[in-house]
Amino acid sequence: MSMQAKWERLLSQLPRAGSLEFWRELNPDLSISDHPFQVPRPTPQPASALLDSYRERMEEEAYFQTEPILPPDMLASMRKAIESVKEAGLPAMFAFVYDIFYQGLTHFDAAFTAVLGENYRLVPNFAVYYIEPSDQGKGFAPHRDAEYLNALDEQGMPTVMTVWITVTEASPLNSCLYIVPKNRDPQYADSVKDLSVTADAFAWEDVRALPTPPGVMSCWSQYLFHWGSRASRRAQDPRITYAVYLQSGKVEPVAEQTVAVPAALGFTERLSMICRSLRHNNYATFAGWERSEELLAFLDRHTL
Repeated sequence: MSMQAKWERLLSQLPRAGSLEFWRELNPDLSISDHPFQVPRPTPQPASALLDSYRERMEEEAYFQTEPILPPDMLASMRKAIESVKEAGLPAMFAFVYDIFYQGLTHFDAAFTAVLGENYRLVPNFAVYYIEPSDQGKGFAPHRDAEYLNALDEQGMPTVMTVWITVTEASPLNSCLYIVPKNRDPQYADSVKDLSVTADAFAWEDVRALPTPPGVMSCWSQYLFHWGSRASRRAQDPRITYAVYLQSGKVEPVAEQTVAVPAALGFTERLSMICRSLRHNNYATFAGWERSEELLAFLDRHTL
């Protein structure tokens, strides 16, 4: 399908995206409740030594990864939700209407609390990544997330961090993450105070690949230099992941409409955060299309 045809299909489907009934009909087995962070079977609390190791890794290297936690049936439902949204002709980010993606975050609550403290908040800045298993599929180019200046506390721990959850395996063949750990990045400290600082002084042998099984949570600070590699037609499956920002409750909200976790979060509020994220992350792409005003009007109409 040509890009023009995809845009036309998107516009034809867009009015339905504002309807709760549409999303329930699309995936009748998935809930859309007012309390999406509630899980029927909470994950057992990790050992304190493991949580301490997460904090130590974040402090030393500005990132860490958990072991696989999310159950296979949850991951299968997440994949189905994302693929059904794509098949409907809508951006995959609309999958965030479903409770299951917030429930997925809840399973990692202890790890989040270990780094951010109690009463952390969800920032309305979401992303869903679907990297096709082809030579054209690829992740983001090398970058730092770098949206917030000085987003570290007095101990050097992040007050805002990126959370990245694998729905399918992320491998070198279907685009895994590559990072430069903080302690191997000579420009990391400068980037904390100047968001324009890139990374060009590290040694290539210090680059670290992060092949990641399904159901793992990876997280990092605003200043970690990282990228997603190019995929290959030899990959067996797409790389499907979703990402959010979380912030400490000890600092002022870094954006409008942040959400205490756990908290009530109905469909209208969820749709607003999705629309805000789509505009924030894709405005340059949308603005370059001749009928972009129709899409941008929808996003503005549903943003609280």
